[in-house]
Amino acid sequence: MANAPAVDVRRILRLRAAIKGILSMPQEASSTSGAEIAERYNALRSEILLVLPKGLQEEFNRLFEVLPIRKRHPNVDDPFELAMLGNSARTRLSLLDGWLTGVLETEQ
Repeated sequence: MANAPAVDVRRILRLRAAIKGILSMPQEASSTSGAEIAERYNALRSEILLVLPKGLQEEFNRLFEVLPIRKRHPNVDDPFELAMLGNSARTRLSLLDGWLTGVLETEQ
């Protein structure tokens, strides 16, 4: 009798596709785009955590922390701060994609 896979490979592949979709979007110059991509990173991070088996969740939490996002105020927010937040989120999404690739490779 074969063992069931430790991860849901199909869900991981769909989540990786979502990550790649976000990373392929052009970086906008708008003041809210940095916060929006950070929010997307946090949402995908939460979803991926639900898919992972318990044995990988601790490693995942150490490597991929939640990005702190304060409530946005378009007339007050520093556009450079928001750009840095967006860059940080893009970097984390790229690293997350690579990590998920490793998870899938260990499943084969």
